[in-house]
Amino acid sequence: MALAKKPGSDAQLYYNSGTFASPTTTAVKCRDLHFVDKPAKMFATGDRTQAVETYVPTRSEWSVEGDFIWDASDATLVLIVAAAQNRTGIDMIVTDGAIATSGTKGLHAEWSVESGWDNDAKLQDGQVCKFKLVPFGNYTNAPVRWTTA
Repeated sequence: MALAKKPGSDAQLYYNSGTFASPTTTAVKCRDLHFVDKPAKMFATGDRTQAVETYVPTRSEWSVEGDFIWDASDATLVLIVAAAQNRTGIDMIVTDGAIATSGTKGLHAEWSVESGWDNDAKLQDGQVCKFKLVPFGNYTNAPVRWTTA
């Protein structure tokens, strides 16, 4: 299942400070945002003497890629950077439009933040920070699920 609109046009990212079952969302101020949905890579399981990489169209590898302008006073950005630096999951929702709009679809999950900045770097206000979100393998609260407003 893909998002209804092309990611990057109306895609939105939200941090969930509520529970997984009852989200309380805050929009993340992203300059650019892309939702990536591609077939998962798997190795053939038949003949184990051949390591054949295949694509399975019924399974997906999801990720969200984007960037934001660092602002140390933005609590949501601080949480995203902390999740990247501490290698912990963060509960977020990516949607194909405003979350409050009826019919909006999205992916709700606990995400791992892969950053383009050094964990020891001192981020400067105004600095562009690139990131990639992938579903967090050790989730405690938020398994990957599709959601519709």
